[in-house]
Amino acid sequence: MAAYAVDTTGAGDAFWGAVLSRISAKSLPQIQSLSIKELERIVDIGNAAGSLTTTKKVPFLLCQ
Repeated sequence: MAAYAVDTTGAGDAFWGAVLSRISAKSLPQIQSLSIKELERIVDIGNAAGSLTTTKKVPFLLCQ
């Protein structure tokens, strides 16, 4: 699904927040045994989070 970017502020933060949230919920053995398919799913979730943050303009006062 396409997202129409309005403001890219915070897209990378949202991406990494989602990715790290998914990974940090796992134990070390689970992380070490992640399949390519599971890693792709985690990255897809990060991409969705990052793209969603670009669809609205962030008010300047919130960025200070």
